[in-house]
Amino acid sequence: ETYFGLKEEAKTKKVPGTILTTEDSSSPFSSFGVHKVFPDGSMVVKLFSRRDLHDSDIQPLFPRVFATFKYVWAAYPKLQPLARENWASFRLDGHALFYTSGLETGASAMEVAAIAGRNGALLMREALQRQEQRGSPPSASVSV
Repeated sequence: ETYFGLKEEAKTKKVPGTILTTEDSSSPFSSFGVHKVFPDGSMVVKLFSRRDLHDSDIQPLFPRVFATFKYVWAAYPKLQPLARENWASFRLDGHALFYTSGLETGASAMEVAAIAGRNGALLMREALQRQEQRGSPPSASVSV
């Protein structure tokens, strides 16, 4: 029986396409992705692990291993965010000029950038609504 609980003869046909594990998983890998399956059943697979994988870790996953390429890099670094008082300012001019990437000084990721962009758009909408309520005509300058 294989690592995935499959019989040897079914191993290449039923291997999951993508597996993601948790930080404290006992799995030898953090992520597993099948990138290509060839007509003979052989596969190109990408594995990430928080530790160095040895052949003895890889062999139980596959019926045959033709070749392995190992590249060691800091795929899962520990982020040490800056203290809040060291973050870049979000509002640059005190009005409606926003530096949305300032949020990334606290934590940097694509998701943070998306949230920061949304926050910037919401702040701009709020500034435009305030200007409209004051009866000011639309202009290139918005005061908050």
